[in-house]
Amino acid sequence: MPTGRRLWKKKATTRVCARSCKFTETAGAFVLQNESRHFAIDFLGTVHMKILDWVARLTAVAILGQTLFFKFSAAPESVYIFDKVGLGAPGRIGSGVAELIAALLLLTPYAWLGALLALGVISGAIMSHLTVLGIEVQGDGGELFGLAVVVFLASLVVLYLHRREIPVIGDKL
Repeated sequence: MPTGRRLWKKKATTRVCARSCKFTETAGAFVLQNESRHFAIDFLGTVHMKILDWVARLTAVAILGQTLFFKFSAAPESVYIFDKVGLGAPGRIGSGVAELIAALLLLTPYAWLGALLALGVISGAIMSHLTVLGIEVQGDGGELFGLAVVVFLASLVVLYLHRREIPVIGDKL
């Protein structure tokens, strides 16, 4: 175990400079110890996982937020999609409200709930594309389907990263 005046560990999430400290790695976490304190320094992934978490959250929020304008303003493509699926205006507004709630939850400490809601809504969109609409809708080159898949994957990442926060079942995951 390295000891000394300055310790800089490449894998640590932050630089650690210590005097007369012992730097150890246990159970995937770096621990800095001295005579009076024990500091736990999270493993390499902590900072990277937080970055991944926020990138995934903001990606899903940006895409969900962008589509809200088209749903709430009754854009012709949005009207066409929901009419073809058989949900009409109530389905368009209802899914828009669900997406708005999911996007807002993704920005809160209840990100797992927002990700779960986003997964539910976007799964319906993906299934509609695969069964009724087709991947390409009104000559968009599959852009809407691609965005739905991106939101699905981003929400899946957020849900996975926050799986332990889910009440009742989180401890078992």
